[in-house]
Amino acid sequence: MEDLFETLWAKQGAIYAKLPPFPNHHIRSNAFMMRRPVFLDALPPRLATKEDCFEFESSHASVTNRVVRQGLYAVVVGDDGEPSHSSE
Repeated sequence: MEDLFETLWAKQGAIYAKLPPFPNHHIRSNAFMMRRPVFLDALPPRLATKEDCFEFESSHASVTNRVVRQGLYAVVVGDDGEPSHSSE
């Protein structure tokens, strides 16, 4: 069992090593809204695997980081309806 854990953790650890350090502001890809041209510009060449999606959400090349590099910003709206700006 420990060998299996170590094997799986080594694979997952390689994915996490690509991510920016905490705090890493990012928007989950299951619920967001943006202008279509901004979204199309932020799309990676492919989203075929879980790792592709993970990088699209959380990496240095994430949709959030691409938007911020365009001089825009991400706003998260909580269940109370209050917005939280990505720079806060």
